[in-house]
Formats: sequence, structure tokens, C-alpha cells
Amino acid sequence: MELFLIGLRNIFRNKRRTILNAIALTIGITIMIIFTGWIRGYFTGLYNAIINFETGHIQVLNSDYMANSDRLPLDINLSNYNALAEKLRKDPRVQAVTPRINFPLRISNGRESVWVLGRAIDPVQEPKVTVIEEHCADKTFFNTGKGLVIGKSLAEKLDLKLNDPVFITAYDKYSVENILDEKITGIFNFGYPVMDDNIIFCSIDTADRLLSMGGEVNRLVIKLKDGYDDEQVTADLNRSFGTADHTAYDWKRFAEVLISAVRADSSMAWLMAFIIYIFIILGILNSMSMSVHERTQEIGTLRAIGMRKNGVIKLLVYEGIGIAVVSIGAAMIIAGILGAFLQLVGFDFASFMPENIPIPFGKTFKADFRFYDFILGAVLGGISAVVGSIIPAMRASKIVIAKAMGSAHVD
Repeated sequence: MELFLIGLRNIFRNKRRTILNAIALTIGITIMIIFTGWIRGYFTGLYNAIINFETGHIQVLNSDYMANSDRLPLDINLSNYNALAEKLRKDPRVQAVTPRINFPLRISNGRESVWVLGRAIDPVQEPKVTVIEEHCADKTFFNTGKGLVIGKSLAEKLDLKLNDPVFITAYDKYSVENILDEKITGIFNFGYPVMDDNIIFCSIDTADRLLSMGGEVNRLVIKLKDGYDDEQVTADLNRSFGTADHTAYDWKRFAEVLISAVRADSSMAWLMAFIIYIFIILGILNSMSMSVHERTQEIGTLRAIGMRKNGVIKLLVYEGIGIAVVSIGAAMIIAGILGAFLQLVGFDFASFMPENIPIPFGKTFKADFRFYDFILGAVLGGISAVVGSIIPAMRASKIVIAKAMGSAHVD
């Protein structure tokens, strides 16, 4: 206990050395915590974006649909989907439900044509589930349900503007080719080429005429209220369906390519984080080692007056623990403030980008912190401080007393 109290006094006696070591350790712990939340926030943001842009949290389809999904079948549907949608909306965990039909579609301006993915939506319900309406400058389609909504880049490719007439062609439920003339009543700009170049939206009523659907749809897309786990809700829905001919799937089933890409990216990101952590720890170790090296004469004096090697090691480790406690406290405060800002307010990328350049998946980046990020940062920082003290302390305990005392210079 006496050595521990001496160690604490040494922390305040050597203010310059203590401050430098505490700053190095505080910065290291703070970076560990912030970087962890930043990486997780990036990938969480991508997942939330694909849910809000494309998949919803859960989709309900005919039980036979997924086995044939490669051909975008129009003969494997949900009949009487309105009744099922109303039943789903009564679930207290469900925020909104919207119907959809996905189908191959050819659009022509009269001179050239391209094949894209047609997506029939309910103009009233779809904006409650996804953010398509937010990215359309003109809301005519959502007010009237008439016409088509296409991506800005596709519109430029086909030289189309609002209210321009186009022809759309598709093979219906019975493999008969049908054609309709429609107008462009909306142009969206997600800033995500996969969607801007390859998807055209129309109303369920338009698709019903084009595809001879007979009042059926491919799927129902569900958005959950905050705080509910999509996998758990999906499992609960499937149990409630029993022997019905429809099945619920969580969003990951429809975003497998993105998830694979994100997992590959995340592996590299966490590897980079690990390398950064190693450099941070090495920096802390170096700072602590330099601190001990500067105290060669002091350590020699302690040994000369009878302190044993173990005593020297304990004294320096106690000092390291004291500095670690101060640094961890400071790092928790700093990281907590920065983390709260990044998670609740976020970082506005739009202010650093030209106005005419769209930013995919939103303009504000938000980090995603967990309580254990702070615990892990504190543990790693504490271990680094202790190890940073033990290694040089063991080296210092082996100093030859006469040599250490002789290192003093008299002016």
C-alpha cells in the first residue's frame, strides 16, 4: 500500500511527464473508440439505406416464388393481398405495408429502347415504406398515380423530360406481349447508379393493365417500427401464417450481393482498424518507456537506498495504473461527447460536396456506437498502460546502481 501511495504521489510530482503520458494514452483510447463506432456506422448506414431505398425490413411472397425468382415470375403471386396487408398492419410492430410487382420492362422514346426492371407500387403506401418520393422533385405520380417515374440518368440517356410520352412493353402473366403509351410524371435521383439506371416505377393499376395480373401482386413489403428485430418478427410472422401459401423473408434475403460486398469491405476495415490499434498501442508503450528511461538516475537512487527490484517494478506499474485511470476517465468524456454528436447529429457530407453531385444513401453519416466499445477501449488502454510500465520497469530494475548514479552530471 505504501508503494502504491508513493506511486500516486509521483504522478502529481512529475507533472510534465504525467501530462505527456496521459495525453498520449487519452488520444489512443479515444481513437480506438471513435474509429470502432465510425466503421460500424458506415456499414450500419449501408444496411439501413438498402432497407429504406429498396427492400423494406420484411417481404411476404407466395411460398413458391423464391424458387423461381430468377425469372421474375408473374404467375406465382399473392391473391387477395389487400386482406393480408390489413392483417399485417394490425401487428403493433409493423409501421407500414405496401404491395409491389417486379417485372421485366422495355421502355422506348420512339427512337431507341432499353430493358429495365419495372416496379409497380402503390403511390400512397410506398412512401410510407421507402424514400422514393423524397428523391423526386415532382410529386405528380404520387398525387395522381398516373404515368411513370424513372431515374435521372436513364432519362438523360433516353433524352426524356417530365410529361414526355413513352412506350412501355412487357410480357404479361400469360406470356403475351403488351404495350402501353404513358407519360413521364416523375424523375428520381438516388445518386445510386444501380437504381437510377435500371428501375422504372409505375402504379399497381398500370401494371395490372399491362401484365393482366387480375388484381394480384408479387409481394408485400413491410416496414417495422424502431426497436424491433426483423429476424424475430419474420419468424413470428411465419409461425402465424401456419399452412398458408405465403412466406415472410427478412430483408437480407433480397440484398445478398450487397451483404457479401459489405462483409468483404468490413473484413478489410477491421483489419485496418487492428493495424491502427497496434500503432496506437506501440505509441503508448513508447511514451511510457521514454518516461522510465528519463528516470534512470532516480531509479538508481531508489536502488541505492535499498529498494529491491520487485519494489521498483511495482512502483512504476502503480504509476502506470494511476495514469491509466486518469486517461481512461478523460477518454470516456471526450469519446462520449464526440460519439454522441456523431451518432445523434452525424456528419454532413453534403456541405463538402458540390450541389449537383448526388450522395447515395443520404447526405448525413452517423456513427453507430455500442456500450462495449467504451469498455473495450478502456480495457485496451489500461492493458497498454500496464504493459507499457512493466516492460521498461523490468528493464529499469536491472540497471547497475553505480552506473545509474554515475549518469548524473554536475555543472
